[in-house]
Amino acid sequence: MSGLPLGIVELTSNVAGAELKFPVSLVLDVSSREDAVNVSVSAVINMASLQDNFDAIVKSFPMPNDTSGYGNKFIATVNGASLSPSGDGATLNADINVVGWHIEKGLPGAGATVQYKEVCVDIPFIGRKCVMVPDGVEIKPGDDIKLRLFGEDVACRIDFSLVTPDGNSLELRPTSVDVTPHGDIGKFFNDVAGIFNTNLNDVVRREISEIISDGTLRKALPLEFQSFNPKITTAHFAISENGKLQSIIMFNAQITGEQLTEWLAQSIN
Repeated sequence: MSGLPLGIVELTSNVAGAELKFPVSLVLDVSSREDAVNVSVSAVINMASLQDNFDAIVKSFPMPNDTSGYGNKFIATVNGASLSPSGDGATLNADINVVGWHIEKGLPGAGATVQYKEVCVDIPFIGRKCVMVPDGVEIKPGDDIKLRLFGEDVACRIDFSLVTPDGNSLELRPTSVDVTPHGDIGKFFNDVAGIFNTNLNDVVRREISEIISDGTLRKALPLEFQSFNPKITTAHFAISENGKLQSIIMFNAQITGEQLTEWLAQSIN
C-alpha cells in the first residue's frame, strides 16, 4: 500500500472473556485538488488473534441447553468453528450437534400416592394386634413424557461483509447463511436454523463489531487528523500476506492548504 506509514497502534479487546490484541497499521496519503487537499489515513487491522482463538471463543458462547417446561426443546453443542477471509468478506464455518426433544405433561392419574395409618385392635385370647390400612390416596400426573425427536450434526456457513452505511459508522452484515444438516430433520429445520441465527450469527456479529468499532478506530488515528472529522470512505475485510484475516478501513478528510501547512508544521515541531 502506497503512502507514508505512521506506525502501528495496538488495540486490546476482551472477546468472550479472552483478552486479545489487534495491531492496527496506519498509512497516510495526501493528494491535491483544485479547491482542497485530500488527506486519507488507512487503518489495517490484523485479526489473526481472533482467528487463532475463534474455536475456543465460539465454544464458550451460551447455546440452547434447557429442557424445562413443555413443547419442543433443543440442546446444541459446538463441535468446532473457524473464521477465515473470503475475498473482501469473512466467513464463519461451524459444526454443531443438535438434539431435539418433545416434552409433555404426564398422563392424569398415572401417578398415585397412598397414605397409610396404623390401626390397632384387641383380639380376645390373642391380644392387641396392629395393621396398616389405607388412609387416603393422592392422585397426581405421571412423570413427564420425554420423546427424543432427533440428534444430528449440522454444518453452518455465514458470510459477512463490512460496510459503512453513513460514512461515520461501521456495520458487520451477514450476506448469506447456509445451514446443512447431515441427516433428515424434517419440519424442525427452521428451529435448528434459528439456533445459528440467534446463538452464532448475532453473537459473532456483536463481538467482531466491538473490535471493529468506528469510535475505537478513530481514537487510533493521529490527533490532528481526528480534528478534521474524517469520513469513512471504504471498509472491507481482506487476506493478509500470511493468509490471515484483516480489515481495512479508509478515513478521508478534505482540508485547505493552510490547514495542511499548519498540520505539517505542528508535526515537525
